[in-house]
Amino acid sequence: MDFFDGLNDPARCLEAARLIRTQAPEQAIILTRRSQREGGEAITLNEHEVLERYHLIARAGLVDVLDWELSSPGDCFAGARALAHQTGTLLLASCHDFSGTPPLEAMMARLTEAAMRGADLAKLAVMPHSRQDVLTLLQATLNADETLDIPVVTMAMGALGAGTRAYGWQYGSALTFGAGLRASAPGQPPLEKLARLLDDLRHTSAP
Repeated sequence: MDFFDGLNDPARCLEAARLIRTQAPEQAIILTRRSQREGGEAITLNEHEVLERYHLIARAGLVDVLDWELSSPGDCFAGARALAHQTGTLLLASCHDFSGTPPLEAMMARLTEAAMRGADLAKLAVMPHSRQDVLTLLQATLNADETLDIPVVTMAMGALGAGTRAYGWQYGSALTFGAGLRASAPGQPPLEKLARLLDDLRHTSAP
């Protein structure tokens, strides 16, 4: 949502959401506003006003998953969780670290916190500065997949971590992200290229 130039107009937000649902009637749609503190665009709305947009769109039945940041104020996170339950959508609790890759224990703590706070999925994206950072992210993914009761979504951003977007599922990551018109995070490959690569990897990995 933070890329949308009509964000300040509730009617335009609803119109855009309806258009997307019409164009992709069979696809699961994730509603996302990325805050500036986690790599998003600068917007004039505060957290509570963003949540109002979520209410408008989710209650119209136009999305399937609500992406809400774990770092948001507690009352807003609780509001997003309640909205997900009321509308039959899933809550994806997300966390992005553009400065580096936290230690394994810290990454596990964030994913575990998402589960404990009632999220249906937990997402963690980090910025690697070494190959070891990429391996640490994958280890956290594997550990979380084996120990948590909810699916996890992880990736290492940037060129160094780009491969995790394609093979992260082999370590337990449930989703990945590709770029449509333009990337919303460093290292996102074009959607068509990512789809071909995933298809090739699945066929290669099949028994």
